[in-house]
Amino acid sequence: MCCHPILIKGPITEESIKKEDNMESIPEDDIDATYNDSCNENKDIDTSPNNIDLSDLMSCLTLEDEPVKIKSVVDRNIFQKTYVSSKIKKICDLVNQKILINGGNDKAIIVSQWPSFLYLIKKNLAHYNAKIEMFSGAIPIQKRNKIIRDFNNPDEGPQILLLSLKAGGVGLNLMAANHMFLIDVHWNPQLEAQACDRVYRVGQIKPVYIYKFISNNTIETRILNIQTLKLQIAENLFKGTSVASSKITIDDLKQIFQFH
Repeated sequence: MCCHPILIKGPITEESIKKEDNMESIPEDDIDATYNDSCNENKDIDTSPNNIDLSDLMSCLTLEDEPVKIKSVVDRNIFQKTYVSSKIKKICDLVNQKILINGGNDKAIIVSQWPSFLYLIKKNLAHYNAKIEMFSGAIPIQKRNKIIRDFNNPDEGPQILLLSLKAGGVGLNLMAANHMFLIDVHWNPQLEAQACDRVYRVGQIKPVYIYKFISNNTIETRILNIQTLKLQIAENLFKGTSVASSKITIDDLKQIFQFH
């Protein structure tokens, strides 16, 4: 919800969790088909049990303990692919400002833990005529080396690489990029650090800039607090990764969802 309302596909069940775990291997066309099934652009949201009940959703939307006054969620089309969320707009504006309008050889990597969110970013960045490539679990293995090779060409190739967080944990060398956009937060900061390491490689000669996008006064802020705590634990253990910092605990979940 902090990234784009369309990413909410339905209630959380064991079946939906298993399906989300397999999203890395779903081709882009199939993801589009999934969105079209659940959020048809020409009709209202289906409120059947397999989809979002807007009345329940409205009751959860609060700001400073007061209900948010939203006249009509459906009329605002926030559950459509065509809706540009605040985070997507900010990402596109910054990419355009730092990479596209400068006309230099700077390149950017945009990282998300959700490939479905990366596809939304790709659709919006297409309006800027940017050269974009995707790297996720859905990309065939035989194609991955070519993507990396083309991206690392300083004079040609894609200007922007959309990278899933899981794929970014592999030993990739993406030193052609000097801008890293972390567009959603993961409760384990070590995964984000591994993704950032992709641009800090032998051969990097340009200044590197890391941008982290956080939606204020949301669950993302609380996850960021947990990240800070875990980094402190790792720092205390000689900058290593401990069991305590690599696992999420009940206390972590209570802090995220504000259970008492």
